[in-house]
Amino acid sequence: MSDREWLEQQMGATPAQPAVDQANQQQNWQQQFVSLNPEAGPDETQVIQLPADGVRNDGPASSAPQQQPQPQAGQHQQYPGHHTGSFPSPNGAYQQPYPAQDSAPFGWPQPATSERSTGSHSPGMSFAMSDGLGLLGEHVRASEFVAQKKIPSSRGWRKWLHWATFGAVNLGESPDEQLVRQMQDQVAAPLLGTFAVMVLGGKGGVGKTSTTVAIGSCFAALRPREQVVAIDADPGQGANLAARIDPSASSSFSDIVAAEDLVRYSDMRARVGHNDAGLDVVASGAHRSAGTHASVSAELYNSTRHRLDDFYNIQLTDCGVDIQSPIMAGVLDNADALVMVTSAIPDGAEGAAKQLDWLAGQPKYRHLLDRMVLIINHIRTQDRWSDRKATEHLVATLVERFGRWISDDRIIVMPYDRHVAKAGVIDPTEMASLTKRRVLEATAALATSFPTTADAS
Repeated sequence: MSDREWLEQQMGATPAQPAVDQANQQQNWQQQFVSLNPEAGPDETQVIQLPADGVRNDGPASSAPQQQPQPQAGQHQQYPGHHTGSFPSPNGAYQQPYPAQDSAPFGWPQPATSERSTGSHSPGMSFAMSDGLGLLGEHVRASEFVAQKKIPSSRGWRKWLHWATFGAVNLGESPDEQLVRQMQDQVAAPLLGTFAVMVLGGKGGVGKTSTTVAIGSCFAALRPREQVVAIDADPGQGANLAARIDPSASSSFSDIVAAEDLVRYSDMRARVGHNDAGLDVVASGAHRSAGTHASVSAELYNSTRHRLDDFYNIQLTDCGVDIQSPIMAGVLDNADALVMVTSAIPDGAEGAAKQLDWLAGQPKYRHLLDRMVLIINHIRTQDRWSDRKATEHLVATLVERFGRWISDDRIIVMPYDRHVAKAGVIDPTEMASLTKRRVLEATAALATSFPTTADAS
């Protein structure tokens, strides 16, 4: 026995076979790989990892078991990844039943060859842009990879946990705090030009004037670098907008139109009322002369608005009950949004519904309904349980009825507020927390109708 035969016997190797038999065996293995991978081409092979028993399971068993190639007599069973020798080709070159790899230190993986590694890409695709993606710089921003600093919570257990750990644990704001911040940001959003809001009521005494003061004060408080004004356009003797903001307001429509020295905001500020939130007010003629009827035409209102446009970005007009009065033509022509106030009593809701029907029948003003916020105002306190239940049922019915034409996020149910119910100046800081929240919701809903550069183009 030669040394080679002795070495092969000790290592369990199969004695060398004729080249023709080994070539046939290599062809059988290649056919097996192609059959296991139907998508592989004639020049492609795929490495198949088999379990210890040599049986490959690709999924649920079929009715006919797959025939596996059987080794010839005197040969050891061989499979990819575990063989005792190489398979010589007919021309004498050794081949492998899997794609050949470049030589590298033992154990180090080879980089995969792909379109990304070779630098090629789809035909017609530009590196800078494509029809579907646009510029690459539009999708990669440095700020997107920097963790945003959490704003500490200002209430609840999150606030106390942050305080007790001396700032080491900061869970950030609660979901409700984040919602409030989003609404505040909406109110403070950039505004192109001026924004005019008209406030209507279905009947007298529904809280139309107090709603004007509350929303106007919210705008002024959250937009401190801009000026906000409330205009009393109620022609009736009961016009009292200035009395709820600043009783010292002296100038009315005719005074502002006749003034010749309105150059700076300070010149206007000297003629109008002002509250602590930063809301200015143009009084009605009835406020200065008690018992008189404030006769204001649409032309006078338009002239006053033209002077106010030079100083105020946001203007709220407190209207009368009669939507067809002479002044209302000027108010409607200049309005960008509408606030409809109804009370949580049947007759107040009926009056609001009639005014909405009138607006819907006017093609010139129908667009205001898409920018409307409905306020259902509780103007009475319910001390008895039966009264509270009846009012809750009425409010739910109103929300359901008006909700057929108005989205739910633009229907605001205003709670009864003892401070607002009192006569005299309304101090926004004295309003109840729930009232402030509802006012913010109504103001944010109005702010979604702000004119933008897209509207001007």
